[in-house]
Amino acid sequence: MNRTPALELSPPTPEPAGGKRILRIRRSKRSGRSDARGKSYYTSAHLEGEVDSGRAWDELRIVTYNIHKGIGGIDRRYRLERTIEALRRIDPDVCYLQEVDEGVARSRRERQVDVIADALGLRHRLYGPNVRLREGHYGNAILCRHPFDHHENIDLTVAPKKRRGALHARFTLQRGRRRQRIWLFNLHLGLSGLERRSQLRYLLDWIRYRHPAEGTGVVLGGDFNDVFDRLASLLMVPAGYRTTTSKLPTFPARRPLRPLDRIFLRGPLVPDRFQRPRSELVRQASDHLPLICDLHLRRPHTG
Repeated sequence: MNRTPALELSPPTPEPAGGKRILRIRRSKRSGRSDARGKSYYTSAHLEGEVDSGRAWDELRIVTYNIHKGIGGIDRRYRLERTIEALRRIDPDVCYLQEVDEGVARSRRERQVDVIADALGLRHRLYGPNVRLREGHYGNAILCRHPFDHHENIDLTVAPKKRRGALHARFTLQRGRRRQRIWLFNLHLGLSGLERRSQLRYLLDWIRYRHPAEGTGVVLGGDFNDVFDRLASLLMVPAGYRTTTSKLPTFPARRPLRPLDRIFLRGPLVPDRFQRPRSELVRQASDHLPLICDLHLRRPHTG
């Protein structure tokens, strides 16, 4: 295989049994649906000199990266070019980015999703605003080599806490008669354990109720803020998701201690390698390190 070297939920209420607390999705009174104001925006740009990754059609490199709005975790300076160069060295097919600014003074009012995607030569980009500021907003983004045929921003907010979301997109890999559907989920969970568990349970239920076709590959990743690394064994593994067997701390970037950033796979997606760049560049670019997953599609049995 040709690999590129790495470089408003309602307030808590008592649960009927067991004494545990649960959180429930807040509903819009007018529509009966989740009150998700952060609509997702998908654009497909025409890029001159777009470069292919060189990987086989059934291989993907996924990276999840909390870019901290392009502000260095050590020097606190806005230098988006460091983020871009870190991602360029990774050479991903799919980028999950968190804390992406648009129209915010601290980041020169840039539309970061387009600045980064254009620089990387990734034509297809999706942005889901979550936190609205006096001027501009920030949220999650997905950049991809392949065109999306569905997208939405799923509201995971727990009132009265900060707005949170999971950005969802779908695309298809195809070669000859073989087609592989892939569902992408890029999330940024809350800071409290109860909040994170409720958000992740809701998202897993959301996926299950929409019945992805048998054989659909699911890549669920992002900034889980899971300081004590409990969500994998509590929720993800029982739901049929796989990840790296060894924990790769990604926060804080200068001296990583906590595996806050994770990538989980389900379906015919086989992980080949998880890795975490630790160059001086990535230590300076953000307060998180990027996490990379190389994967391939499970080959059909022959004979």
